[in-house]
Amino acid sequence: MKKLNKKTINKINELMLRSYLVSKDEIIDEHWALGKQN
Repeated sequence: MKKLNKKTINKINELMLRSYLVSKDEIIDEHWALGKQN
């Protein structure tokens, strides 16, 4: 595998971080929905 340049690595990290934050928010929303049902 050829060495990735810094720009590419930063882009990948940014995308991974964003998708992590989005999935975290979705989990929180699910907890809210469950809490309201009870």
